Amino acid sequence: MRKISLFLISVLCFNLSDAQILINEYSCSNTNTILNSFNEYDDWVEIYNAGSAAVNLTGYYLSDDPAEPMKWQIPTVAPVNAGARKMIYCSDRGVVAANGDIHPSFKLTQARYTGEWFLISDASGVLVDSVHLNLTQRAHSRGRTTDGASTFSLFQTPTPNASNAGSTGYTMYATKPSMNVAAGFYTATQNVVLTSPDPSVTIRYTTDGSTPTAASTAYTAPIAITQTTVVRAKAFSSNPQVSPSFTETNTYFINENTTYNIISVSGPFTTTLFTWNSQPIFCHYEYFDKNKNFVEKFEGRAKRHGHDSWAYPQKGFKVYANDESGYQAKMEHKYFSTSLRDTFDMVILKAGASDNYPGGPTVSAHMRDIFAHTLAERYELNMDYRRYTPTIVFVNGQYWGVYEIRERVDKDFFEYYYGKKENKVDNLRYWGGMIVGPGTTTGWNWLTNYIDNNNMAVQANYNVVKDSLDVESFAQYFIFNQYLVNTDWLNWNTHWWRGRGNNNYVKWRYALWDQDNILDLGQNYTGVGNTTYQNDPCDPFSLFQNSSNIKHTQMLTKLLQNTEFKQMYDQQWLDLLNGPFECTNILYHFDSIRAILTPEMQAQINRWGGTLIDWNNNCDYMRSQISNRCAIIGTKLDSCMDLNPQQLKLNVVPPNSGTIAIDGSVKAPYIWEKTIKGDSIYTLKATPTGGQYWAFDHWEYQAPQNSMSPNTTTDQVQYDFKKKDSVIAYFKYFNYDSVEVTFDVTPPGTGTITLDGNTFSTYPTTLTLDRRFTYNLTATPAPSHKFIDWNKNNLTTTFTPSALNKQVTFGYQEKETVVAEFEFVPPPPPPPPLPNLSGIDRSVFIPNAFSPNSDNNNDLFSIRLGKDAIGMDMTIFDRWGKQIYSSTSINAGWDGRVKGRDADIGTYQYIIKVKFRDHKIETFTGDFTLIR
Repeated sequence: MRKISLFLISVLCFNLSDAQILINEYSCSNTNTILNSFNEYDDWVEIYNAGSAAVNLTGYYLSDDPAEPMKWQIPTVAPVNAGARKMIYCSDRGVVAANGDIHPSFKLTQARYTGEWFLISDASGVLVDSVHLNLTQRAHSRGRTTDGASTFSLFQTPTPNASNAGSTGYTMYATKPSMNVAAGFYTATQNVVLTSPDPSVTIRYTTDGSTPTAASTAYTAPIAITQTTVVRAKAFSSNPQVSPSFTETNTYFINENTTYNIISVSGPFTTTLFTWNSQPIFCHYEYFDKNKNFVEKFEGRAKRHGHDSWAYPQKGFKVYANDESGYQAKMEHKYFSTSLRDTFDMVILKAGASDNYPGGPTVSAHMRDIFAHTLAERYELNMDYRRYTPTIVFVNGQYWGVYEIRERVDKDFFEYYYGKKENKVDNLRYWGGMIVGPGTTTGWNWLTNYIDNNNMAVQANYNVVKDSLDVESFAQYFIFNQYLVNTDWLNWNTHWWRGRGNNNYVKWRYALWDQDNILDLGQNYTGVGNTTYQNDPCDPFSLFQNSSNIKHTQMLTKLLQNTEFKQMYDQQWLDLLNGPFECTNILYHFDSIRAILTPEMQAQINRWGGTLIDWNNNCDYMRSQISNRCAIIGTKLDSCMDLNPQQLKLNVVPPNSGTIAIDGSVKAPYIWEKTIKGDSIYTLKATPTGGQYWAFDHWEYQAPQNSMSPNTTTDQVQYDFKKKDSVIAYFKYFNYDSVEVTFDVTPPGTGTITLDGNTFSTYPTTLTLDRRFTYNLTATPAPSHKFIDWNKNNLTTTFTPSALNKQVTFGYQEKETVVAEFEFVPPPPPPPPLPNLSGIDRSVFIPNAFSPNSDNNNDLFSIRLGKDAIGMDMTIFDRWGKQIYSSTSINAGWDGRVKGRDADIGTYQYIIKVKFRDHKIETFTGDFTLIR
């Protein structure tokens, strides 16, 4: 491949000075220079005929890829006369416009890492001319110094379709300045040094976010950054043939703390970010992740986003990566953790939209839109949605508050997730009127007319609709908005699209748009009957019927005439009530979104106003709308749709003994719990799974409104389900070889029994075992005890090798009680006292066992001291080293109790310090046994 690439480059660089058709000028930075006939500022290439005769370009090839020089062939086009020009707009349209301009089926990208080419070949595929696209700043171009010349120049004033001699040519851009301190987060003043390798330049800079000009401050000494600041620098050459450099921009955050991702934008923003009618703003964009690591930066465009919310001080906007600026063609980062997508033309930066806090209505919570979109995403609903990442935005170094990075459902979205290019998509939105593009309304008009003019109760007609419409997406879109009481949809914020083509055809499906007017935000733009949780879920059925433009509700009421669709629609309600709208699920999701916002809301309030108490009250109100909606939705659906969703729980007893099937579908695991349709009769079937000895016994249910037939002792019943209920299938074990065995020890507390490796913790213990098998038994005596033998009741019970062995193999045939007998082993007598060699009686007697059983014999663990002992400190520990007793009394003794309860039989440790009348202290350590 490397050899092929080198060969192609050598061909492209070959001297083509004898060619008649030349690439005379090009611009990948057409931000405002020339509009094409489609009213777009597309990249353009000017072709010049340097020969003496006209050239017919029909059949010629254009390409942006040296490996595919015949990428697009020019259809019929008028010849280019000698000395004339022809405009080519790289718009990806693949047409020749009515005015003769050529629009190939590709676009140009100058800011790719490897760069890009433009090539023209003749109808035989022979290369005519080519040019490697070098970077240009906005509204600049590159072209031959004069028409047809062999040298190229840089033009600050492009001359499309006109002589290149009409513009001043430059040889190059000055080298972009460098900054010695990286953009990022700091806790102290930073001194930023600006440098350039070119001594003939003057570096000029700004700290207010504006792009440096020839009138900006000249750099002479390090810039002290004491607070969060954007530094922007540009080099201006003293050589008149060198154009000013690209701009270097770094944001320095001083003592800024956040748990969010951070975006810094800088440019000619106003104090309110944008004015109401402002045009897109060319700006610089920097992105840092939540760990404050720098990710990417570029020069791009910012455009206003939103409408009603623009009345609020904190405004939303969109940021576009701008290849025309010559920095970076696309955003190149995995912005959303729930998607692998890592390239974007743009992202939306929303500030809660109409739910902005504190700018929105009195109940605004700054979270309704993200709550809805992320709920749909979490449960993978069959709709498209805007993914979400929380962020903090700084504008020209000023904190601008809590924003949301949102993924837009647009042409790039369709291509990435569905493989559908822009020219194969019909994308429709309704926002006070139909918005079309890309694509047309032709297919949609056909579908809505077909539904209007045909009987949907006829299955064949409905099948035609299913071929074009994703009916599940359609149903979920309605249910989702009905449940959340959206008051700003259908006539606003409604989005649907399809992907055309025989391969990978995508049926008409729905996308969530702005979901901020839900759950009683209070702005009723759709005209629903009630904006609160009390809203009738069938309310939308009556809206916009017979509208010539808003067809969705009329489509729904027509499709509900079809039995299959009605069943599917009801089932979608039930599925969503068991998923995203199940009470625990939806409240958990709300709480998780609130938890994301909470740490940053005080800073948001400090910037924009309000109080944390007020915001939390608004969140509580929104949560109450959710919980109340959850509580009442079943009754509402029963009233308006005859659906009656009711909760059913299924369980089996004992665990793992069997299964329950509803209408042939086994439900598991248990406890199984779902919302299903009430006022329905279901077939319940109980099936034992524990083995050959298990059998069904009986059913139990709780709700008196429900019933089973023929009876509750039949394993298959007809269950008339009307109200919320809990149903249990009981199974029983019928193994005649299962016989009870009781295990015990005597005397109590003197030892333990282990059966097949499992030691019993309580005695007596009764088990049901299979008498066809034998079992391993082990007797373990307690401290100061010994095992005597195994006792039994029946002659058929055996202990192998004998009942005198601690470890035996046990077999039995009848109901039995097995007892392990133990015996107390008295402690050895105490050693004689040590002789007193010093004349001082230092005798100390410490017992090695005692039995606190209230028989007035050895009931205390006490120390006998010689006559010259004058003090004692005694501490006792259990076997795990925990102190359970201590005393400094010379007459102390422990009664075998801990915190008022008898201590366990076993071994204990002591540390005893004895002081004698000569003031010497002796320490004794050891252990002893507590026996009862």
